Amino acid sequence: MPHATSIEILKKGFTAAGVLQAHRFFTRALVRAGAGVSTLGVTDHEAKLGEEFPGILMGSAKVEVGAAVDSTVAYVESDADGRAIARTTGKIAGIVMPGSTPTAVGQLIEILVVQTP
Repeated sequence: MPHATSIEILKKGFTAAGVLQAHRFFTRALVRAGAGVSTLGVTDHEAKLGEEFPGILMGSAKVEVGAAVDSTVAYVESDADGRAIARTTGKIAGIVMPGSTPTAVGQLIEILVVQTP
């Protein structure tokens, strides 16, 4: 798999309201996203409670996957740990960028960040 890249259009600093891992989805409450929920963006770095972190709100971002994503997957949602998985019934959190198809848990995928209510 080619190395995942990203082109961030809007990155903003936030204060973490919980422990955040790098390259995971986060919510408007500034905590790690849960399974299928609405997301605000993707964390660029890890952060402990009360620490500042940069969040990618618009553009492409690297997100850790919670399951292999094949080339037919167009949309991803958050799993219970804020990782990207193929969308089933949850809120769309991102659009998979062409050529970004990780084959194992823990790899990074490039997505176009999508914010849904």
